[in-house]
Amino acid sequence: MVSVETIGKIRRAWHVQGKSIRSIAKSMGVSRNTVRKVLRSGEATPKYRRPDQPHPKLGDFVMELERKLEDNKEKKRRDRLSMKRIWGQLADQPPHTRLPSRLTRYTTTCSGRPAIRR
Repeated sequence: MVSVETIGKIRRAWHVQGKSIRSIAKSMGVSRNTVRKVLRSGEATPKYRRPDQPHPKLGDFVMELERKLEDNKEKKRRDRLSMKRIWGQLADQPPHTRLPSRLTRYTTTCSGRPAIRR
């Protein structure tokens, strides 16, 4: 994915400096097709949006995790469980659902939820 800064540099190199697509691609370290896409599109921001991440490995455990997060939300800040503590409480769950990365991804992608510190 090309950043907005790179899009600006590509457009300046093409329109202002008059560089060729090949020289822009070589100097920026992107493919010529990427340079062409940027020049053809009229937008300043990339279009790519990742769809919602499914959580099939968490499965039925999602409800229990939601309950723990809601309980955690109601506690005082100093009494809240960290992500590491929640992960530690899942010792009886199957190993593939206990991965900290899965839990962290789930808690940060839920709408309206701040990231939980580890």
